[in-house]
Amino acid sequence: MLPSKTKGFTLIEMAIVLVVVGLLMGGVLRGQEMISAAKARHIIDQKSSIRTAIVAFANRYNATAGDLTPAQANFIGGGVAASSSAGSGSIMLAGSTGDASVLVFQNLVATGFLICATCTANGNAIASNQNSPLNAQSAYLQYGKTAPSTAGIYWLDMSASPARNILTTGAQISAATLQQVDIKADDGLPSTGLFRQSTTGGADGVATCTAAQTLSSGTTLAAWATTDTVNCAGAWLF
Repeated sequence: MLPSKTKGFTLIEMAIVLVVVGLLMGGVLRGQEMISAAKARHIIDQKSSIRTAIVAFANRYNATAGDLTPAQANFIGGGVAASSSAGSGSIMLAGSTGDASVLVFQNLVATGFLICATCTANGNAIASNQNSPLNAQSAYLQYGKTAPSTAGIYWLDMSASPARNILTTGAQISAATLQQVDIKADDGLPSTGLFRQSTTGGADGVATCTAAQTLSSGTTLAAWATTDTVNCAGAWLF
């Protein structure tokens, strides 16, 4: 009795398998790209909604959310919008992100310009995920006046710029996602433009979330880290 012949794969069958594997890998990579893009878009949309609320509040009441005097708070609605102990009514908040942030969101929520289920504080308080808007990773956002820092304590700036009102993204965001946000909405660099690197909310520092980038001109700038860092934060200059 002759031994049975062992049948192997034909070239056509192998080609089909390779095509299927390629399609599956392409689908996975495309899916990851779409998820990453959606995360970046959520951060941008969240900033836009808060900016719109702040501008609408200022236009209606001729005052700055988070910096109301007692008289302004009373005029807005019998004190439903809390005043600041250092309120000046100016366009620049009186306190830093830690002081004014909760009051900013309280004012916006109390007057109906912002929906925030966690924004329960009605006076000065330390920012937390119990009294401030949250990002997709359940880390709290902050808004307020702060000075620049070469260490990115509030927002990363290698030059001596004046204090600015900023909105932070909250921590627990990957550097790769923040880079996408920066590319889509700004200049792609964490130390220039209107979107910067930040360490607020317990986010990792500059050494972890950014890396040096040398341009062809010889100038060295900070760049978003390419490693899989997952506890970073950004800040929008307002």
